[in-house]
Amino acid sequence: MAQKMLKEMRLMTNHFLKSVATGLFLSALFALSLSGAEIGEARQEFLSGNYSKALDLCEKAIKPGSAPEAWQLLLAECQLTLGQYPEAHKTMADALDRHSLSVQTRWVAYGIFRQSGYPELAEPLLNEILAIANASPGNYRDPASLVAIGKAAIRRGADPKQILEKLYDQAKRRDPEYRETYLAAGELALDKNDYELAAKQFRDGLKHFPEDPEFYFGLAQSYAPSDPAELNSNLQKTLKLNPNHLAGLLLLTDHFIDSEEYAEAAKNLDKALEINPWLPEAW
Repeated sequence: MAQKMLKEMRLMTNHFLKSVATGLFLSALFALSLSGAEIGEARQEFLSGNYSKALDLCEKAIKPGSAPEAWQLLLAECQLTLGQYPEAHKTMADALDRHSLSVQTRWVAYGIFRQSGYPELAEPLLNEILAIANASPGNYRDPASLVAIGKAAIRRGADPKQILEKLYDQAKRRDPEYRETYLAAGELALDKNDYELAAKQFRDGLKHFPEDPEFYFGLAQSYAPSDPAELNSNLQKTLKLNPNHLAGLLLLTDHFIDSEEYAEAAKNLDKALEINPWLPEAW
């Protein structure tokens, strides 16, 4: 009975990790260059797994009649991570009204609408991103826009190699310190099962962001099919930097199931549910 339950848990974690690998959320909130000490603090709290603290900082920063784009995107990601799906949906609906020409906001909304149960609202956003970019290409040459456009194009069937070379490489040249480009390139490689290229992209990112748990998690995913030792090493680094990394906890659950350590697997799943009691993959 226990083994049957843990097998079901494994299917759930695999489904979740697939969504994470496609970059639907978590890394998406950094699609804008965040500035200012206050939002920098909120961003670091989120990266460290202090999601409630980050959410509180966002709520205090957003005033009636004034909702800066970066703060709204971070607020929505906090809400989504904590399982506050209606709130995340409402935040992004408002962000789309306020920032109607932003391809970054549309990309984040796409992921959040899908995760919060509104795929019919999410899918049109991909076409809107590409239409906006094609109508005024000169206005969307910054790295954040290039990455958002590339992600939307991939989901509309664009050639991954073309996206990597024409958009992501251009984004790197424009700003080598823009972290989302390395994450997007690594996720693209993971989607295509090119684990060697994925590992290279995440390693390149670590050269610029050595304390960023998302790059270690990307490396853990890259080594998952071939090198258990590297998988475990990078997963431990992920969870050291962010003990509440949801995808990391679920990947570790999968690792424990492989090792038939079912009690540890159950403990990790319980911890994930403490963070997000409504995690769809756990029910």
